[in-house]
Amino acid sequence: MTNRVCEILGIEKPVIQAAMAYLTTPEMAAAVSNAGGLGTLGLSGESADQLRDKLIKIKSLTDKPFALNLSPFKDPQEDAVTHASSSNASDAGEEDTTPISAATAEEIFQLTVAENVPVVLWSGLMNRKWAKKFKEAGIKIIFRAVTPTAENTREAIEAGVDVIIATGFDEGGTVPAKVIGTFAILPLIVDAADGKVPVVAAGGLVDKRTVRAAFDLGAEGVYAGTAFLATEESPLAENIKQDMLKYDADDLLMFRAPNSFYRSLPGELPEKLLEMDKQGKSAAEIWAAAGDYNCLLYGMCDGDLSRGIASFGLGISSIHSIDPVSVVVDRLNSGVIA
Repeated sequence: MTNRVCEILGIEKPVIQAAMAYLTTPEMAAAVSNAGGLGTLGLSGESADQLRDKLIKIKSLTDKPFALNLSPFKDPQEDAVTHASSSNASDAGEEDTTPISAATAEEIFQLTVAENVPVVLWSGLMNRKWAKKFKEAGIKIIFRAVTPTAENTREAIEAGVDVIIATGFDEGGTVPAKVIGTFAILPLIVDAADGKVPVVAAGGLVDKRTVRAAFDLGAEGVYAGTAFLATEESPLAENIKQDMLKYDADDLLMFRAPNSFYRSLPGELPEKLLEMDKQGKSAAEIWAAAGDYNCLLYGMCDGDLSRGIASFGLGISSIHSIDPVSVVVDRLNSGVIA
């Protein structure tokens, strides 16, 4: 099939694999692209040389389009995040959690151009200067606000982005600050986009029926993370993959964390963090006890829930097997409404 998402990104199926830091390897992302979707490389603190190696690796595994996930660049002297609502960004939970220097930003930009990265997945706050630089380099931009609103949707469109992702509270990882489910935020963002750019749905989408429901609400593509963790190519620890099949959404433990909340499969550390939340500990205290973002590495890559967490979206209830990436891409695409 073809639709605006496919046409803009040069892919066969409007299925985008989520960027999940440590959990998005070149092998998994390439498998998604080879299956007709858009694989995405997530960043997890790599140096420019390490990132270059990853880009070279994915290009050796696929000749199809792929995306590189980037967080906001901050350049206070030239362009202090030109975001009309930045004054109330913290109220919306839209924090720039990983600001980098202008020099580092430029290094990543030059690497992206030199390695012919066709698409960037921009997560966080919109920055008009950097959006313009990527557009002038011929790179497509998918914009994903941490907490989507009608306002930041319109600002991103004015900045020239090509595709908008509407993320609901159903997602895994760093959930939006506003507790608005996927099927409530999606039509709001679709209406705000007003047909100017296609909107992709994110949060709890794992099978034909959830994707079909999203398309009925105006989505033109699907952005999935949890669904791709339950694959043979996923670097998720094997014991955590098997645990995914045992638990449902109502089994997940949710506790406060900076920006919003985190969910996890049950385990020693997640249960401790939940108890801290019940005791009224602050988000900062809870996250410090978790070990910051390293808790995701220990829990999901090492499979150790005594010192880590394993975060998934609410679509986990409908995942019942570990399959090849190609099967998951086709399963999601089966719900697409032409």
